[in-house]
Amino acid sequence: MMDELEQIRQRRMQQLQQQMMQQQSMQQQMQLQQALKEIDSIIQKLLTEKAQERLSNLNLIKPELVQKLKIYLAQLYASGQVKQMDDAQLKNILMKLQGQNREFSIKRIEK
Repeated sequence: MMDELEQIRQRRMQQLQQQMMQQQSMQQQMQLQQALKEIDSIIQKLLTEKAQERLSNLNLIKPELVQKLKIYLAQLYASGQVKQMDDAQLKNILMKLQGQNREFSIKRIEK
């Protein structure tokens, strides 16, 4: 009888812990979505129409890069370093970011 009661208590404790973890996970996801919405709002204010078009085209090919770029641009905007950005400025930043990630391999072909 005592063992059964203890088992029921343990199962109930586990259920409560799982519920709490699910709630925390949902809350974190909601916070992340809210932060992404705020970043997108900043990007719309910051970029010209042509630069936004470039960013959306790039998002189809390299969404991870675009996400990093959006965060970087939002930080620049928040720090007051940039108020408006055109397509040429966006291209320069993209080149710098892609230049950091590019790997080169040289193959020697012997004749």
